[in-house]
Amino acid sequence: MYYSVLSETGIHRQDKDGWGFHPPSETSGISQIWQAIDDFCLKAKNQIQSVDKLYTFLAAPPYGVKRGVIPVLLAAVLLYHVDDIGVYKDGVFIPVLGAEHFELLLKDASRFAVKYFEVVGLRSQVFKELESILRKKDAATTPGARNTTLLVVVKPLFQFVKKLPAYTSKTRRLSNEALAVLQTLQKAQEPDELLFTSLPLACGLNPIFADQEDDGTIAKTLRKKLFTALHEIQTAYDSLLSECQVLLHTAFAVRSEENKLREDLRVRASYLSGQVLEHRVRSFVLAAANQKCQRYRMA
Repeated sequence: MYYSVLSETGIHRQDKDGWGFHPPSETSGISQIWQAIDDFCLKAKNQIQSVDKLYTFLAAPPYGVKRGVIPVLLAAVLLYHVDDIGVYKDGVFIPVLGAEHFELLLKDASRFAVKYFEVVGLRSQVFKELESILRKKDAATTPGARNTTLLVVVKPLFQFVKKLPAYTSKTRRLSNEALAVLQTLQKAQEPDELLFTSLPLACGLNPIFADQEDDGTIAKTLRKKLFTALHEIQTAYDSLLSECQVLLHTAFAVRSEENKLREDLRVRASYLSGQVLEHRVRSFVLAAANQKCQRYRMA
């Protein structure tokens, strides 16, 4: 099948950049089928399209493609469009396609879907602006990763949310925009939906469409607003600790400098250790008296 479907048709061939997947030659007799698969994927701009529909379409006249050949050609098209066509299994985005996915695709195509990520026009400007604040220098790319233009921005955002302290994840003591950005990032979304619709809305802007024109103002505005919101979210827990430090300093009438508050409380708590019965106060006393505890928490 490799020689008849991929090699002889020119789909898998070597060029100046090495071996790769490309559209077949027009004389191969398979170019119309390739184009039909390509069109099916590229038309899925607004929502994901089930691969099962593609199977049904190609099996019917005028194509009449055998079911066993379709996943081979589909895989070739997906590898050709590795950066702008997303693949989903059971509605969940797949960043790296593996052999296990294609094995399942052969058994049940209805579980898979595709979507075209159109990053052109104003969207490309937005991507560049967000990439400048989110992409880590010398960041390693996962081998075989798909849609790296989107994942390079989306992945750090998801990692950012996962690493937030429990307080930050649940607090409402944020500005309206920062809170909207946080809640948006906490929801599982499609990469393009997140970058070009949900986050702009959270920042008080309109959704960003591929054919939209702009002088760069919208992209820079989104970058500025998102940066401000992320900074507020990132520092929320530290702000809470600083506020608690001030409150403790005031409540206990500590006369020493703020940076010596910890030692002052430790000395005071040491006199009460083992003498307090109330659960929360006892927890506080034990934490305050602990010399190894660098940060204290109110239960």
